[in-house]
Amino acid sequence: MSEPISAEAEWVASVIEIMARQKGVTDVVVLTGDGLVLGAMTALADQGDTEGCAAAASGLLSCGKAIAVNLTGHQVTTQQAVVETDHGFVVARPAGENTFLLVHTDTDTDLGVVTYEAKRLLSRLGERVLASAPRDRVT
Repeated sequence: MSEPISAEAEWVASVIEIMARQKGVTDVVVLTGDGLVLGAMTALADQGDTEGCAAAASGLLSCGKAIAVNLTGHQVTTQQAVVETDHGFVVARPAGENTFLLVHTDTDTDLGVVTYEAKRLLSRLGERVLASAPRDRVT
């Protein structure tokens, strides 16, 4: 007998499935704020590679926020971070409390369509359900 799937797991699977259908999207990861993978559709062969990407994406969003605060002198809410490489784009955006969406695309993608779809999808689906409690600190 299989275990019932939680609402969060269903939403994570839906977000991944819908984003993976976007033209040019090669990888999708939903992760916690401290870099733990909640779900992924990726060509990465090793779970450790996926967790490393998740941790780096979490750091990218934190760094983007810190830079914006230092430049503007105001508290800000990070909407997304985009990195362009010679192999495509990486888009990281908040997907709920302490939860993030990481999307990698190829070079031929329409980045505007992908970022619009991510924003639309998360405003419709994600932020109501996707919330990960921060882990307890180990001392």
